[in-house]
Amino acid sequence: MIPDIQTLLFNPVYSALGVPGNINGVDVTVIDHTTGIAVTDRMNVETIRPVCYVRTSELSANSLAVADLLEGELIVNGETWRIKSTRLRPSPTGEYLGEVMLILLMEGYDGSA
Repeated sequence: MIPDIQTLLFNPVYSALGVPGNINGVDVTVIDHTTGIAVTDRMNVETIRPVCYVRTSELSANSLAVADLLEGELIVNGETWRIKSTRLRPSPTGEYLGEVMLILLMEGYDGSA
């Protein structure tokens, strides 16, 4: 029997740590790490980037596809962010049954120092 990862893992975590967010006009619950976490790029260079996590099940329930999130807008905790890239974080029961890491860029910031 395959465990219900949403009920056992994700629902309690998102109930305890999740905050309201809005992706492209759709209300979702996200885990906010906009203060920055270590993210490794394709060349194995680690950088600190603002991110949020969202359940793929919640995206699907709101008719949002992961592919449609790029360059979209996320509003969380009163700040507006542009979704620069995404990374799937699969669950033990499947790639699209876990979370999506949204790698963010502050809206209005062009990325230059």
